[in-house]
Amino acid sequence: MVAVLLFPPVRPHTPGVFATGRTLEECRRNLAAVIGEWLVIRLRRALPIPPVAGRTV
Repeated sequence: MVAVLLFPPVRPHTPGVFATGRTLEECRRNLAAVIGEWLVIRLRRALPIPPVAGRTV
């Protein structure tokens, strides 16, 4: 079985942000890494970073 997390659920501001893992905990770790990479790409390209969970960067 593979766990899949989408973050944030069905939110268009973070297209392509998702993670998979063999367990929920592995999936959460992978998701944290994907979000970090997503932020780096946005910063390097001078793209806006939308608020996530009400927090801004």
